[in-house]
Amino acid sequence: MKIFFLLSLISVLFLSAYCQTTQSNIEIITKINITKYIAPEEVEIYQMPWPPFYRRVYTTVIPDGHIGVECTGWGIWMCVPFFDYFLNFFRGIAPQTIENTCKELITKNEEQLANGEYSGSITKKITINNPLSNERGLSFLIFQMIWEHDPKAPYNGNAEIIISKVNSLEM
Repeated sequence: MKIFFLLSLISVLFLSAYCQTTQSNIEIITKINITKYIAPEEVEIYQMPWPPFYRRVYTTVIPDGHIGVECTGWGIWMCVPFFDYFLNFFRGIAPQTIENTCKELITKNEEQLANGEYSGSITKKITINNPLSNERGLSFLIFQMIWEHDPKAPYNGNAEIIISKVNSLEM
């Protein structure tokens, strides 16, 4: 009985140490939460092209480092975060890289919504040069967008873009 207890204790300690070393490789840079809403009475009044455009697009930086985007009303603006407000926010990563990749994910999301997919995820990997990472000096930015929209009103919904940085893709 003591040997069984000792072996299980050692295996738990080993598993705990292994999990801590593999998870330390991932650094979450930021999360972008996107909320879209157009009132039903506005939809009935205006003919809506696809993708829909919004009257107000508010981009806010939440104190914990996350970004909130709220798109409301029928208007002339695409529901894309305005990155002009926080260009130096991404710790040495070119803001154009973040902005262009997020716009690409949002465009793919709009295409999938137009094809009748109301929930899902998209992932994109970008290689960046990081002299502080591993021996090759490469790190990877992983962009994952998870979305869910109302099938009856696909212009209303929520999405989250998680941007993380990994020094190695080996786990």
